Amino acid sequence: MIYLLSFIVVLSLVVFVHEFGHFQAARWLKIKSDVFAIGFGREIIGRTDREGTRWKIGMIPLGGYVRFAETAPEGGVEKGNFLFSAAPLWRRAIVVAAGPFSNFLFASVVFALIFSLAGKAIIAPVVGSVIEGQPAAIAGFKPGDRIVEAAGRKVEGFDDFRRIVLARGGETFDVKVRRGDDAITLTVSPKVTNIENEFGGKQSGGRLGLQSSGNIERLHYSPPLALVEGTKYTGFVAAETIRYIGAIFKGEASSKHIGGPLSIGKASGEAAKMGYDSGGDNIFLRFVQASAALLSLAAVLSVSVGLFNLAPIPVLDGGHLLFYALEGLSGREPSEKVKEIGFMVGAGALMCLMVFAFWNDLGNLGLLKFLGGAFS
Repeated sequence: MIYLLSFIVVLSLVVFVHEFGHFQAARWLKIKSDVFAIGFGREIIGRTDREGTRWKIGMIPLGGYVRFAETAPEGGVEKGNFLFSAAPLWRRAIVVAAGPFSNFLFASVVFALIFSLAGKAIIAPVVGSVIEGQPAAIAGFKPGDRIVEAAGRKVEGFDDFRRIVLARGGETFDVKVRRGDDAITLTVSPKVTNIENEFGGKQSGGRLGLQSSGNIERLHYSPPLALVEGTKYTGFVAAETIRYIGAIFKGEASSKHIGGPLSIGKASGEAAKMGYDSGGDNIFLRFVQASAALLSLAAVLSVSVGLFNLAPIPVLDGGHLLFYALEGLSGREPSEKVKEIGFMVGAGALMCLMVFAFWNDLGNLGLLKFLGGAFS
């Protein structure tokens, strides 16, 4: 029940944020909406607001949608509102783009709240050990050195330093460290080697031959700075997601990390349990910790949903924006035949991805092995 309820809460929250972005942009731009739904299937609960929009929750909590008005008594306008199909191109484009934008905005705000209230957890940029004969030892690194700057870039956590080194194999650059009360500049030349990246694949990159102390620190920010850091972290999550997809195509990463509903459910349940267990004997604190863990997971998932919907695949927001771009460049809307073919191809690609993600879920959760044993 913990896993199921956590899954419903996380997915419904991310879907609500995305669809509310579409809905609110449409309302601001005078485009009428008939239905705002979370979940599919038979309506469990719902109400109709003063603008005539039906807000409802469906039985199957695996998505949601906003349905815009399709008919009007007077040439595309009803009570001062545009029909979506009759609205100017720029209005339609804003409404479609507002969904992914809301996902990114939500993630930035959540990360900002976490960074200002709980602090940003980082691995301390402190050297724990140095391997003899490796570039770090040759450069003069010693255990206890705190890395402050590398290649002209400020280092907050050890992961920052690792990424800088990884991207500069074979290059020579300066690293500023603090050793006790002394500020020291070391010149390093990471050697190029094939290493396992964070995605489980092999890639060529720089290596120094040192390890972190493993200590965890928390950086606290004021609300304005937290919002800046939250926005930057949203960009970081998005960039890492894109980098992972690119690494798959380059053969540097395994595609097994692409997951579907089962993986989301597993991650949601584990996040809720970890947060709850960290609250000690205080029931209220346990609830707060579990809620914060789920909110953090929802923020990461929200970035992924925003990026996924921006993919230029017909039936997704990015596909609609692609058609609008073609319409803007050509001065006319693509024919219904072109749209139909595009949506068929997009739906097919989406179905293949869903099947692939579900297959990964079965494998990652050990269900394939279980089923194989059951039927052997």
